[in-house]
Amino acid sequence: MNLSSAYNSSVLKDVLYAQENALSGPNRLDCVKASEQCMKEQGCSTKYRTMRQCVAGGKERNFSMVAGLEAQDECRSAIDAVKQSPLYNCRCKRGMKKEKNCLRIYWGIYQTLQGNDFLEDSPYETMNSRLSDMFRLAPIISGKDMDLLRV
Repeated sequence: MNLSSAYNSSVLKDVLYAQENALSGPNRLDCVKASEQCMKEQGCSTKYRTMRQCVAGGKERNFSMVAGLEAQDECRSAIDAVKQSPLYNCRCKRGMKKEKNCLRIYWGIYQTLQGNDFLEDSPYETMNSRLSDMFRLAPIISGKDMDLLRV
């Protein structure tokens, strides 16, 4: 491997790494970390617990009609608060240490927020296939290598 190939390979890795980080979005946490962060904040923790109770049906089932309307408002408020927390934008990583827990948190949140309209969403971070990128960039790099050899 000559010096220009090593340099191009290094540049390619940097480009792919930067692109993968850009796709994962700013401040996006995995759902386990987002849940832990939320539990440390009093307001987020309370709203998250309220939302989970709403999902379980505990709020609406155990109250009179008047209290039921108040419970529905409380549930809506909790859901809106969760939409503003890191939990709303969390994703999981395949093969992560706590993947099952991450998926449980993800689906608990997204099933509540989107009902059955989450068929298009994936609980996993979008991963750019490095292999396909390498094949797409290979002709560009090989062309540059050829230009360097002609000089």
